[in-house]
Amino acid sequence: MVSLVYAPKPVPQTLSSFLSIEFADAQTLQTGRGYSFKVHVFNGTNGMPVGEGATCYLHLYNASENHLVELNTSTVSHKYDYEISVGAGNFTDPGIYPFVFQCNTSSAGGYYSSYLEVTNSGMPFETNSNGFMLVILLPLLFYGLLLFGSTQMGDEHQVLKIFIFLLAPVFFWASMHFALITIAQVYNLPALQEFIADTVYWIALICGVVLTYFIIYLFYKLVKIANQEKEELKY
Repeated sequence: MVSLVYAPKPVPQTLSSFLSIEFADAQTLQTGRGYSFKVHVFNGTNGMPVGEGATCYLHLYNASENHLVELNTSTVSHKYDYEISVGAGNFTDPGIYPFVFQCNTSSAGGYYSSYLEVTNSGMPFETNSNGFMLVILLPLLFYGLLLFGSTQMGDEHQVLKIFIFLLAPVFFWASMHFALITIAQVYNLPALQEFIADTVYWIALICGVVLTYFIIYLFYKLVKIANQEKEELKY
């Protein structure tokens, strides 16, 4: 005898009842501020709002993707909103904060998953990135123009060439300064901010000494040229 075993055919699963959840998307938050998650819950089959009999759960993860908070509510606020507030102490570091908002009744359920983007400015980083890049690149542009201009000057402009050559690195360091400040603010790196402040101080001090020397040297050259012209006039 040969025994034949037939596996049952898969049966397509359909949802006869489910909850539809709509979240008020304000996806960018400033560091150090609390946030209130507000959702509307609807019956997924007929679109009617669900104002009672549902329990909603919030699972929030931090910028390192570790579980941060788990909260729930069974009552509505503002007639239709299921609202869960999270304290400011949970949003101290910039980054992406994923979350899942799930609601269940005795016969149906549904969920909404998304994320909050937490930045120091409270504005989306993509929105600010073009402005940051412009601030970073403009000093570099001036740096290149000054170096190019100094190489095109003749010997009769020797003093001006020296001045431009000394001035050009100031724009280079300005560009580096803006770039590091942007990184420090976006990723909340206080140690880097302190390092930038100390570095800028010493660079400014060195540049001040160099510029002071150049001004003294320029004054000396002008006086020397004036004396030479006086001597030539005597003869």
